[in-house]
Amino acid sequence: MNPSYLTIPPYDKGKRKESFEKVLDILLTESGQQWSTLVELGMTRNDNLSDGHSTPLLAYIALKTQSQLYSVDTYIGSLEVTEKLLRGYGLYDPGKIHLILGDARSFLEQFSGPAIDFLYMDAWSYEPEEREKTEKEALLSFMVAEDWFVKDSLILIDDVLDPKTYDGKGRLVIPYAINEGYKCLHSGYQFLFVKA
Repeated sequence: MNPSYLTIPPYDKGKRKESFEKVLDILLTESGQQWSTLVELGMTRNDNLSDGHSTPLLAYIALKTQSQLYSVDTYIGSLEVTEKLLRGYGLYDPGKIHLILGDARSFLEQFSGPAIDFLYMDAWSYEPEEREKTEKEALLSFMVAEDWFVKDSLILIDDVLDPKTYDGKGRLVIPYAINEGYKCLHSGYQFLFVKA
């Protein structure tokens, strides 16, 4: 597969537009930076662009930068939908794009490096009965992933329903990241951090 022939796939240009475009800009144009590993916790669930369509976008970035993408989800249906979408966009390359059925934190606990250059945190349900568990899992997963972050590693947190209170999947992990010295590059429905 020749990366020069790839076309960027459609992605959410609503509430995630600015943050996705910032990630695209950094990962595709940052001079002098060599990216090797992208990790996505929670892959694309359906072909509705308002859900983000993150996995095709990250697959595109991985193929363009000759990186590895590991996308993890607990639901077999997500894996099937994602593989179909990637094939349709000409982005399915099992040598570089790894679709994994499993738990996000368990995947990170078994990850063997060498590093995580980009982590997208979008796993876990945020239904009312799941919210407290989701917030804790996001924090614990971030803390496990920290062992694999290097200087300039990027972390994108999805589904922040209120950027002032961090209500959503970032309620616990955003204050933790700020307290630990990660620099916030974007705030909104998604928060983007970089490790200094």
